Amino acid sequence: YIKRFLPELKKLPPKFIHEPWNADSAILKNSDIKLGETYPMPIIDHKFARERALDSYAGIKN
Repeated sequence: YIKRFLPELKKLPPKFIHEPWNADSAILKNSDIKLGETYPMPIIDHKFARERALDSYAGIKN
Protein backbone atom coordinates (compact mmCIF):
# COMPACT_ATOMS: atom_id res chain seq x y z
CA TYR A 1 0.00 0.00 0.00
CA ILE A 2 2.65 2.52 1.02
CA LYS A 3 4.94 1.83 -1.93
CA ARG A 4 1.95 2.06 -4.28
CA PHE A 5 0.70 5.44 -3.07
CA LEU A 6 4.07 6.91 -2.03
CA PRO A 7 6.30 6.05 -4.98
CA GLU A 8 9.19 8.05 -3.51
CA LEU A 9 9.52 5.25 -0.92
CA LYS A 10 9.65 2.37 -3.44
CA LYS A 11 13.40 1.85 -3.14
CA LEU A 12 13.47 2.09 0.66
CA PRO A 13 14.07 -1.18 2.58
CA PRO A 14 10.93 -2.49 4.34
CA LYS A 15 12.51 -1.91 7.76
CA PHE A 16 12.32 1.87 7.26
CA ILE A 17 9.13 2.16 5.21
CA HIS A 18 7.09 3.59 8.12
CA GLU A 19 9.87 5.82 9.50
CA PRO A 20 12.28 6.75 6.71
CA TRP A 21 13.92 9.41 8.91
CA ASN A 22 15.41 6.56 10.99
CA ALA A 23 17.38 5.22 8.01
CA ASP A 24 21.05 6.18 7.82
CA SER A 25 22.29 8.53 5.11
CA ALA A 26 23.65 5.73 2.89
CA ILE A 27 20.27 3.98 2.78
CA LEU A 28 18.49 7.25 2.04
CA LYS A 29 20.97 8.06 -0.71
CA ASN A 30 20.58 4.60 -2.29
CA SER A 31 16.80 5.06 -2.11
CA ASP A 32 16.98 8.52 -3.76
CA ILE A 33 15.39 10.15 -0.72
CA LYS A 34 16.38 13.57 0.60
CA LEU A 35 14.52 14.22 3.82
CA GLY A 36 12.87 17.60 3.76
CA GLU A 37 13.11 17.75 -0.05
CA THR A 38 11.85 14.59 -1.77
CA TYR A 39 10.09 13.33 1.37
CA PRO A 40 8.89 15.50 4.28
CA MET A 41 10.29 15.39 7.78
CA PRO A 42 7.88 14.25 10.53
CA ILE A 43 5.39 16.89 11.63
CA ILE A 44 5.26 15.66 15.23
CA ASP A 45 8.13 14.47 17.39
CA HIS A 46 6.27 11.74 19.27
CA LYS A 47 8.91 11.38 21.98
CA PHE A 48 8.75 15.10 22.80
CA ALA A 49 4.93 15.16 22.61
CA ARG A 50 4.69 12.19 24.97
CA GLU A 51 7.04 13.79 27.51
CA ARG A 52 5.10 17.06 27.35
CA ALA A 53 1.78 15.25 27.85
CA LEU A 54 3.14 13.28 30.83
CA ASP A 55 4.52 16.48 32.39
CA SER A 56 1.15 18.20 31.92
CA TYR A 57 -0.66 15.26 33.46
CA ALA A 58 1.74 15.22 36.41
CA GLY A 59 1.10 18.94 36.95
CA ILE A 60 -2.66 18.41 37.04
CA LYS A 61 -2.34 15.33 39.23
CA ASN A 62 -0.35 17.19 41.89
